[in-house]
Amino acid sequence: MKKPKLTRGRLIRWTVFLVCGVILYVTILSRFRYITIGASARAMAPAVQPGSRYLVDLEPPKQLHRGWIVMWVAGDSAALSRIVAVPGDVVAYDLGVWFVKIPDGSKLRLDAKFPDKLNGRKLVADEYLLLNDVLKVPLPDSRADGVVPRSRIRFHVLFESGASSR
Repeated sequence: MKKPKLTRGRLIRWTVFLVCGVILYVTILSRFRYITIGASARAMAPAVQPGSRYLVDLEPPKQLHRGWIVMWVAGDSAALSRIVAVPGDVVAYDLGVWFVKIPDGSKLRLDAKFPDKLNGRKLVADEYLLLNDVLKVPLPDSRADGVVPRSRIRFHVLFESGASSR
């Protein structure tokens, strides 16, 4: 079999292809990683399963959204929680029920107890209320830590890619 000749044009095309690949990796793909989520996943079952691998955004956008699952710093460890209130929302307690007043006029009922200091609190820029999906699991969320600043949120969990092979 005859080997193709390496011409100047072919060399330039391959060089451009490799340079584009490096630029793509550095600018886009380096911000995403697959990670295996361990014990903290118990607080988010069934949405997140311990030992499964998830694609995460290591540089979430400045504006986070209600309903997103995020990994955040809680003391000296990492915790996994869902965003239930974003800047502009008001956390309130009325007739024995905690809820979030959303600027569009709707309310989101929270089946959890929060510190009284949060009653009537309007979240300002870079403040979020985080809550675990499984409230009986004793892992950190805003019930104990109050409002979580954006600077403590490390990454956004995008989707599951399957069980870890490790």
